[in-house]
Amino acid sequence: MCGIFGFSLTRDLNASDVDMGLEQLRSLIHRGPDGQGHASFDEQGIFIGHCRLAIIDTSERASQPMSRDRFTIAHNGEIYNYVELREILEKKGVKFATDSDTEVLINAWRIDGVKCLAELDGMFAFALFDGEVTNLVTDPFGEKPLYVIQQDEGVYYASEPAALIELLGLRFDPTEFELAAFLTLGFIPAPGTGFNNLQRVEPGSHIVITKGKITKVTRYWTPSEPIVPDGKFKPASESQIDAVAGSLIESLKVRLRSDVPMSIFLSSGVDSALIAAIAAKEFNTDIPAITVGFAGTSVHDESESASAIAKYLGLDHEVIHGDMTGGSDALDLMVELYGCANDNTTAIPSFDMASAVRSTATVALSGIGGDELFYGYNKYQFFYDHNRILSLPWSLRAVARWLSKINHRATGVDSLRRSRQWTYANYKNVGIWDLLERISGLDKWGDEFFNVYSQPQYIAARHFDLTHVLPGSYIPAIERSSMRVALEVRTPFLNRNLLATVDELDPRSMVGFGQKSIARRILSRYIPDHLIPQGKRGFIYPLDQIIESQTASPEIPGIETDVIIDSMQRRQHSRGRELFVRMMVLDRLMAAN
Repeated sequence: MCGIFGFSLTRDLNASDVDMGLEQLRSLIHRGPDGQGHASFDEQGIFIGHCRLAIIDTSERASQPMSRDRFTIAHNGEIYNYVELREILEKKGVKFATDSDTEVLINAWRIDGVKCLAELDGMFAFALFDGEVTNLVTDPFGEKPLYVIQQDEGVYYASEPAALIELLGLRFDPTEFELAAFLTLGFIPAPGTGFNNLQRVEPGSHIVITKGKITKVTRYWTPSEPIVPDGKFKPASESQIDAVAGSLIESLKVRLRSDVPMSIFLSSGVDSALIAAIAAKEFNTDIPAITVGFAGTSVHDESESASAIAKYLGLDHEVIHGDMTGGSDALDLMVELYGCANDNTTAIPSFDMASAVRSTATVALSGIGGDELFYGYNKYQFFYDHNRILSLPWSLRAVARWLSKINHRATGVDSLRRSRQWTYANYKNVGIWDLLERISGLDKWGDEFFNVYSQPQYIAARHFDLTHVLPGSYIPAIERSSMRVALEVRTPFLNRNLLATVDELDPRSMVGFGQKSIARRILSRYIPDHLIPQGKRGFIYPLDQIIESQTASPEIPGIETDVIIDSMQRRQHSRGRELFVRMMVLDRLMAAN
């Protein structure tokens, strides 16, 4: 885990360029407080900077940027299977001077080039200069952030947007498309950011920069959509459950490698309980489990249930009572952490949690990604239950829409009055669709993201979450909040082999026998049924604390905010609070201009 900042200019590098690079690198020091370094190549116009959070081989010899032959790399993240890759490279005659995963990565690229990406199991964003071009690469699931911008005099990149926004004086000026997407989703889908020309690099991407110009952008991996087989379906067999459990165990095995103290984020949810159970029972780990309780707030306190799970597993368990950052301070903190438009308030309690944990650990294991992997969200179950109607041809859906106008119970889904591609967005913003229709540009982003899916809605929604929502909203909430205090969070569910194993199952068996049935069946092998969490409960921040702290309505150019706010209050939309928070985020970002 680290921070990187660099650039490739169309001209030679000079002393002031290096000074500027070092200054912007210091703005990322919270990501890597254990050391800073840089490499510069004057005639090629290249600057590569790195802030280090030392996790694997904490010695000075593993500092970055790291050079081998003509290759130089600055790496943010972890290559979890570096031990296995190192053995392969040693058989090819490669000699190593460190025990670091970064040296394995640079040598893998030196030997196999871009082909090595297919073998990496990790979370990473790295810049690698090969003497001719700069390669920017992001991990398959978008766990590690990278932002890039093409300017007249060259290309600049950084782990967080603030470094580039400050350096280049960028203004938050979202397009009509980006405004509509943010007000509907709560984030701006990559590569957009709302800042002119500034891009968030998409997951699984490889960018080539040649002499200060982006000359190639490719996606080396994207998740495939599962196919629904013909005929009847049945529950997954025990051998299929064995395969999924085995892949998860292997994923966790390599993510337990660390030269610094670790902890396990343990909530009362299925995902974190499953990670803790495998760590305790399969690897006999003595890694402590940590639960942060927020007593006295409207945030659900999971400490009692988590304590019962930890006790059964024999894990050392600590409950840390966090102080909830509230009101206007919470909104300011959220905007500062993201640096871009994102309404995911999970970042606020996550920051409090990370701050509390950092005194005892540098690495934490998390259950993020389990819901996307195992079809765990309520919307998947909802779409599955109404799949027959949602899969009807448009002409027949028109009849269903007409019936829903007469009696919503006739269909059980109000969103049938909309076209199929809107069902996801309507579910996410249930009860405020009439408000969203006031936002111009809504049709454009809807057509862009939802008319491309031919699979049943529950599969399309899960695919959209994997490719857009997870890297655009959920991961940043954890990544930014934890890295603000230099805490590395690892996610065993985000593993390509594990995803491929899960997707070999009939997707109907994932949702047809109860929500998250596959994960629950694996967890039942480790803990008794009465300890297995029931239902889906998110880590939700009390939005009313933010809303009630605002003394003035947000002002968003081009949007009838007063009309929307009045309608929300008059009709008392429960989801209207989320839309209000999004408008306040926009207001903050535009005010910064």
